This record gives sequence, structure tokens and C-alpha cells, in this order.
Amino acid sequence: MNSDQIFKTAIKARKLRKTCLQIARKHKVSFNELEILKFVLDKPDATPADIRKGLCIESAIVSRKLKVLSNKNFVACKRNSKDRRVINIEISTEGKRLTKRILAAIKNYAP
Repeated sequence: MNSDQIFKTAIKARKLRKTCLQIARKHKVSFNELEILKFVLDKPDATPADIRKGLCIESAIVSRKLKVLSNKNFVACKRNSKDRRVINIEISTEGKRLTKRILAAIKNYAP
């Protein structure tokens, strides 16, 4: 891939990210919250550390966003039964429904 192709790809990615942001806002979630919901949807029982590593988001942001998502009843944070130090994140039915609705809207928009 040459530098011109990389540049064009970066511009396209920025435009798609902007679209994702707009669609997420319509559903009253932030882009980071949507990323976390999608991650947990794809990886059941993810831990905050998994989310941080997988999405390259700072720990403080992950903690803050998980609290917001938990308050909105989109995820539940539960202690691991085998290792009480570990917290697993479970997406709720409501969280799954919202995530799938947003992803469908993004898919329908994508050029």
C-alpha cells in the first residue's frame, strides 16, 4: 500500500467514524460506550482489562463508561465465581438490542 492509498483510507475511516458518532448520539450513547457494548457483545464475560487492551482505551475511561452503561442497564458487572478479584462484564438483553440496532443503522448507512 503506498502513501496515497493510506491517506485515502484514513480519510474514509474518519468519515465513517463521524457517521458512527452521529448514529450513536441519536441513540443516546457515546462512541466509547458503543465500542464497549460491541466488544462485550462479541466477547461474553469480558473483563475491564480485556476491554482496555482490545480497544486501546485507558483504564479510567473504561471504568467510567462501564459505570454509565451499568446505570443505563446495558451491562452488568459481576464478580467471577472462580476468582473473586476478577470482574466479568455481561451485556443485558437491552444492551444487545441497542447495540444491534445501532450496528444495523451504521450498516445501512455505509457506502
